[in-house]
Amino acid sequence: MADFISINGFLWEYETYGEGSERLLAFHGFGNAASDFKALLPSLGKRYKIIAFNLPYHGNSTIDASVALKSVSKDHLRELTEKVLRTMGTEKFSLMGYSLGGKIVLQLIELFPTQVQDAYLIAPDGIELNFSNAIVTRSMLGKMLYGRIIKDPSGLFRLIKLAEKSGLLNKKLATFVRDSLSTRPKRQMVWDVWMCFRDIRPSVKNVQRLVNENGIRMHLLFGKYDRIIPPSIGEKFMQGISGNHTLHIVETGHNLVKEKLNPSIEAAVGSRQ
Repeated sequence: MADFISINGFLWEYETYGEGSERLLAFHGFGNAASDFKALLPSLGKRYKIIAFNLPYHGNSTIDASVALKSVSKDHLRELTEKVLRTMGTEKFSLMGYSLGGKIVLQLIELFPTQVQDAYLIAPDGIELNFSNAIVTRSMLGKMLYGRIIKDPSGLFRLIKLAEKSGLLNKKLATFVRDSLSTRPKRQMVWDVWMCFRDIRPSVKNVQRLVNENGIRMHLLFGKYDRIIPPSIGEKFMQGISGNHTLHIVETGHNLVKEKLNPSIEAAVGSRQ
């Protein structure tokens, strides 16, 4: 059953499941859904009550037409989290984020460093700068170019094909980009979501410092064959933190939030004992 939280014109849809005594806030990736996390109930459901959000432009989460800047700020994330914690009657909580959701988790660690217990990062965005995202959302030229791509992506697709043939772009990543931009509604959604989260820019070094200072347990999970967010990103992140953390590399690609992830999650949860 879905519930909603309203904050300054943003209506956030969320689902709650699991029977555990601890609280876990979960954020999905681009084009995914809060319900995806149900696949991880076998490994998480006994320990956690999972509060999984549908991001703006996903599910039934909406932004009112009266909102001038349709972007999520750090203050907005803080207010959302505080409201959820009050509703759930808790101060301490854990986090889970997949892909785009990983960037949100990193930002929340900066905002609530003394309250976060565990953080599960699944092929997370936000550890390394996404140059295409930064150019499109934070430069006038990038905005103009993407505006043209929304109308007619043929030029971009020719460049992708050339880069693929020359070996500058691997086949899986090229296919991912083409699929993500294959229709005008998809291209519009990429624009809307990127602009919505353009101000969520966690400092990785600061996150690492806060993790070390507050004893936050980090659990990183990557797909061995992921060409979008490869395991090397997680390995580099782990070099900056110390303590009881885990890094799991799973025999899969970028699409990680599936039943096959449960053994790795169970190992991460078990490491807390």
